[in-house]
Amino acid sequence: MNVRSPTSRKDSQRPTDRIFKATQLCQMPNHTGIIEKQDDPRDIKFGLVEDHFGIQYNDIANAKHLISILQQHYKVSVDWKGEKYLGMALKWNYDKCICNVSMPGYTKRALTRFQHPMPLQKQYSPHKHDIPQYDVKTQYTDDPDNSPALDTAN
Repeated sequence: MNVRSPTSRKDSQRPTDRIFKATQLCQMPNHTGIIEKQDDPRDIKFGLVEDHFGIQYNDIANAKHLISILQQHYKVSVDWKGEKYLGMALKWNYDKCICNVSMPGYTKRALTRFQHPMPLQKQYSPHKHDIPQYDVKTQYTDDPDNSPALDTAN
């Protein structure tokens, strides 16, 4: 389950100081942003990044209790299926214990942002593949490229 609340950066970095003071939730030692229940950490645990809470719970009552605490301080939206978190799309398969993570459209947006032209033909590697020479004891690498570096205009 994911919860999103509009917070300032200062509030989101130290939730235990303001929100969870009266509850049994505390930050895990040596894990910034991971909060768990003091008496039984298996009951509920959640990760906090900026204004996103990713909640792991065993009992739905614990999750609803945490959401009610958050709603006292913030306007929140709840995604019980946990399909989006931090801009990533999550596809859960609980039977196989698999979570597929993807960022739809990220590559296209990055190419546009960095003004990278689309290649004319598909390229699956950032550099040319060196074909191995079989039946040779030593495989030599190519000589280093000593050509001058490009200036900022090129």
